[in-house]
Amino acid sequence: MKLRRWSLGTRQPSLRLLIIALIVVVFLPFVGSALFVIVRLSDAEHETRETQNLGIARAFSSEVDRQLLSAEAALRALATSPQLAGGDLAAFYQQSTAVADQHGARIVLADAAGHQVFNTIFPFGTPLPESAQASLVQTTSATQHTHISDLFVGSSSGESLVGVYVPVVEAGSVRYILVMAFRPERLSRFFAEQHVPDDWTIAIVDRNGTLIGRNRALDRFLGKPVTADLKATMDAAREGLAILHTKDGMEVYTAFTRSAFSGWTVAFGIPRAIVEAPLRHSLVEVGIAGVVVVMLCGSIALLTARRISRSMTTLSAAALALGNGGQLPQLTPSVK
Repeated sequence: MKLRRWSLGTRQPSLRLLIIALIVVVFLPFVGSALFVIVRLSDAEHETRETQNLGIARAFSSEVDRQLLSAEAALRALATSPQLAGGDLAAFYQQSTAVADQHGARIVLADAAGHQVFNTIFPFGTPLPESAQASLVQTTSATQHTHISDLFVGSSSGESLVGVYVPVVEAGSVRYILVMAFRPERLSRFFAEQHVPDDWTIAIVDRNGTLIGRNRALDRFLGKPVTADLKATMDAAREGLAILHTKDGMEVYTAFTRSAFSGWTVAFGIPRAIVEAPLRHSLVEVGIAGVVVVMLCGSIALLTARRISRSMTTLSAAALALGNGGQLPQLTPSVK
């Protein structure tokens, strides 16, 4: 009796191919699961890093506020001076000079209209022009509250300065305004003391969007406006996180917070390439490991398929011989 051959209309895949595909398909979910876990861990790490970055921005902002509050406290102490109350301005000038030296600043005594009475960087009695921030002096007088200036150019020295304005109130009215003005470089010394990494960018921005402090290259950026996207981000929220661009086009993860005391904003940024480097490295490592394992599994599947194929060939030959009435050959399959 002879076996009749038959065939399907389409070509069927070989057993070897099916076994290889089965092993690879079974293994692929493990590779996908590993990638999923890595991405989720990276997202969690990214969220943690963002929280840390915002905390760093807040810490730097608090340090800037501390310096301004220290200046305010010194001026409030001077405002209680008996020499000032008694009208002995020469003696009060000497007191103010000592305090100004302690703070690395200059102290200005101005009347409520904004005219300078004295400035500690000049000898007492030197004729002085009207304060460069006469409008802020008048606002301080009208509100009887401390005010912090934005960056301005001193009318007497021509230097870029920031200042703390404190009213001297007597009998319910403002008699004088005390101003402690200092160069903005003083605000950035804290960054150098903390030895922040070179790839960090920390900036102090006044209410006009002008740079008044930076952890590096301040001489290049002092008085320059911040980038348009940072300005828009600061105008939209008091604090937050965003992916922004530096002036040279580099993408940076940026955390920023605005001080309720001064109105200034501290922005802290790290290049995006540095932040995302660990994820890229992990994905590359998983990808390489996945390719190696797939190749290894494919090789094992190929060897296994060959053994099964040889056994099936032996069985097919025996079945064909049996069907043709021939002598059954010795069966030595490679698979039990």
